[in-house]
Amino acid sequence: MVLGIQDQGEGITGEVLEKLGTPFFTTKTEGTGLGLGICYSIASRHNAIIDIKTGEEGTTFFVRFKL
Repeated sequence: MVLGIQDQGEGITGEVLEKLGTPFFTTKTEGTGLGLGICYSIASRHNAIIDIKTGEEGTTFFVRFKL
């Protein structure tokens, strides 16, 4: 089963993409940088993985659950 979450933003740069999920990493002026790290942890506990596809047309996060 796959859950896809998509936006229509400008995409994520390669430099930022490498660091996604790292605790306390954020591109925002305010925030803790823990949100995506927590998502990765929850997915792992449910035997799921998170894949990311990004480009100029936006970004899609795929949460892939094993059946």
